[in-house]
Amino acid sequence: MYSLPAYAFIAQDFTTQAALYTHHQYIAGFIMTGAFAHGAIFFIRDYNPEQNEDNVLARMLDHKEAIISHLSWASLFLGFHTLGLYVHNDVMLAFGTPEKQILIEPIFAQWIQSAHGKTSYGFDVLLSSTNGPSI
Repeated sequence: MYSLPAYAFIAQDFTTQAALYTHHQYIAGFIMTGAFAHGAIFFIRDYNPEQNEDNVLARMLDHKEAIISHLSWASLFLGFHTLGLYVHNDVMLAFGTPEKQILIEPIFAQWIQSAHGKTSYGFDVLLSSTNGPSI
């Protein structure tokens, strides 16, 4: 049921699908920005630490510096390594040796898909039978 397109022929038009996806991502981003802004206003105006002793929110706010620093380090780590991968692949193309590029395989996505019955990736360990209808 969920794989049925909402409008006729929309499943055959990749440009329309990409535009709809981007449109909804923008809407979600605006809604999340508004939610975060209202949450910040709440923390500035209405948050009373005396009323919120020893609950989850107070404990999170007590450790906010550590949480933010760990998230910052994780974001920097992922960003620099992704940039390094892109730079490496661009340099390999520029030097005329595309066979030395580092190719990214989505192994975790393939593993999840194989857990749901797709056998074309060779992760047959999770399936009870390799002769099922998904072959």
